Amino acid sequence: GANVYLTIDARIQYIVERTLRSVGRASCVVVDPNNGQILAMASVPSYDPNKFIPSISARDWAAIKDADADPLTNRAISSFAPGSTYKIATSLAGLTRGLAKAQFTCTGGVTYGNTYMKCWIADKGGAHGTQTLTEAIKNSCNAYFYQYGNAAGIEAIDKVGNTLGLGQTSGVELSGEDPGLLPSPEWLRVTRNEKWSQGQTANTSIGQGYVLASPLQMAMIAATVANG
Repeated sequence: GANVYLTIDARIQYIVERTLRSVGRASCVVVDPNNGQILAMASVPSYDPNKFIPSISARDWAAIKDADADPLTNRAISSFAPGSTYKIATSLAGLTRGLAKAQFTCTGGVTYGNTYMKCWIADKGGAHGTQTLTEAIKNSCNAYFYQYGNAAGIEAIDKVGNTLGLGQTSGVELSGEDPGLLPSPEWLRVTRNEKWSQGQTANTSIGQGYVLASPLQMAMIAATVANG
């Protein structure tokens, strides 16, 4: 009979739930940047918890457990390749290395070793040209961040990522939170017996490769930037 007090804003939660249901498979986390409180968190598809009271039928349990879209997984606290949202963490890492005014040129891609790593704009037959950090964030330019990330170095990216809470649980009072993965040269050596390369730093810089993060973690990074 004890009272439970949530930070969830019922109106925002309602909007999030309705919006996500039109998508199918997705999650959303809304954070108040002033205090870090979670105002809304949703994952779809979900299930009706009332079916478990007083106990769920074998038929209903099978329908939930065997569903293709896995409604038992809370996508908001599960880890995925964060993609271009990770460029914000990479940007902060570069700032700690004095790269605030760094300019790099996008010709459609960058070559590391024998691998040509394309920018997304190359598939449209274009290039972003020479850009500042602000312009590269606006354009979400992969080629810029390949070069910027290598200029910063994987050690700086990992250090900032660790400070931002990547690769570790946030401590939110929910079971099953995935810490994600903040890859490093040492991690690669221990787990795969491979040597880290510039190409892997480039991949990490744009949130691809081995890096994994949850929507909750990325929302917290956005809130960190928003509150200065």
